[in-house]
Amino acid sequence: MMSTAEIAVRPRASREARENIVQVLRALRDEHGSLHAEYVRMNAKIVGCSERTMWRYISKGTSRRNKARVYKLSERDMELYFECVGNVSMVRKRLLEEGRPVPSLSTLSRAFDRDLQASERAHAVGGIDARRAASVYLRHEPPHRNALWEADHVELPVLVLPPGGGAPVKVWMTPIIDGFSRIIPGFALDVHPNAGTVLAALRKAIAYDPAYGPFCGRPKAITWDNGPEFLADAVTRVVCNLGISAAPAPAYSPMHKGKIERVQRTIQQELISGFSLYTNGPRALNGSLADDGPNSQAMTMAELYEHVAAWVHHYNNERPHSGLDGRTPREVWEADLYPIDIVPEKELRWMTTPSDVRKVGTSGIRWAKKNYIAPELNGLFGEEVMIGFVPHDERQIEVYYDGKFLCKALPQGTLDKDQRDAFLAARRESDARANKLAGRRNRKARVKHEPMTTPGEPEVITEITHEEARKDQIAVRQPGHSRRKSKAPPLISGLNQPVKPRKDPEAPDA
Repeated sequence: MMSTAEIAVRPRASREARENIVQVLRALRDEHGSLHAEYVRMNAKIVGCSERTMWRYISKGTSRRNKARVYKLSERDMELYFECVGNVSMVRKRLLEEGRPVPSLSTLSRAFDRDLQASERAHAVGGIDARRAASVYLRHEPPHRNALWEADHVELPVLVLPPGGGAPVKVWMTPIIDGFSRIIPGFALDVHPNAGTVLAALRKAIAYDPAYGPFCGRPKAITWDNGPEFLADAVTRVVCNLGISAAPAPAYSPMHKGKIERVQRTIQQELISGFSLYTNGPRALNGSLADDGPNSQAMTMAELYEHVAAWVHHYNNERPHSGLDGRTPREVWEADLYPIDIVPEKELRWMTTPSDVRKVGTSGIRWAKKNYIAPELNGLFGEEVMIGFVPHDERQIEVYYDGKFLCKALPQGTLDKDQRDAFLAARRESDARANKLAGRRNRKARVKHEPMTTPGEPEVITEITHEEARKDQIAVRQPGHSRRKSKAPPLISGLNQPVKPRKDPEAPDA
């Protein structure tokens, strides 16, 4: 008889070969009435099983195992599984109460593990987020740079001082990421994001800025969620005019823009979590932030922008990316030879949506606690204009008048010598034109006509020329000259002699 060690080291025959040997031995037994033990032992070695197992196969007539009874889940079983939040013991108890045939607890547990997918079981226990975490997805890798951009809003969990003062609030960041290189070509910060915020981030991403880096160009497609800021008419009009294919992701489907979702989490982990007044940090017993003490100081929006801009520069140029085989996003961007579609600045000018109405005053346009000035604003005092601006970028604003772009205005005090000279020259030109027109009016007012006593055109008596008016102005400016002194008008002929009083006839002669 074969030992266990011999059976373990001997290769087993295939199922078909084993079944054929068993059928041959069973036929010989039926024909002769018995089998020799040595013959059975020899075939057991060939099959790779023990002699006892071979006798059992011959007796049963097959080497195949009996199919075990498998419990199949019903629709009611799966409904109860979700109702009981994945508690199999509770499911079995409910089935017994309903009078249904129920297997053992272990058999029922195996049935749920076999017939329900891992994502379905996770959904029953933890909801949609748990199901997404246990699901398998296809990864979309764009073929080249600027093939597909992703954009989204994220509320940064840190309290900062809003522009204009007030209590600290959390602000929103609107980043854009290139799906191929993971470059962040543009972003914007705002207390309340809107369509203007989206357009500001999109314009910054498309425009070429040497100080920011070589990351620019028109993307072929961009995807974002179904937020009203992204689906606004202004945003849709811009992307259509630029020839960009906008593909909003389905609702509640962050996996369709996973790269921007991941970079948002990265910025919170690597940057925001180290700030004071980080709202996701530890809290005291009364629920207040642990670092919200008398010495904690909330940063301003401008300070937060500088921190975020520095982190984005580090992320684009210096930080190795695990999804890029340890390369930096800039290395991947520069290694790609796909041409960049540069958009001229003139075409991008209108992308900053005019978002506020201002009236031109004596100091220019008042916005963000600053006075903005430009030569083109001369002559528009008291007029209402539309201004376009990039949120938190107070270096300049764009002015629109009568629905058309007028100029770019700069803050007072930041103009260089050439800009100041241009503004003063425009004002002097306006003043000279006004003085010229006023002089013509004054000369016409000094023309004298003969009194009219008959029908017809009045006859001009005197006409002041330009030279005479000029001499009069010079005379007026001479010292001792008084504007109140003027020659008396000539008396009418025959009336220039004094009238003698009439003598009373009844009066006695003197």
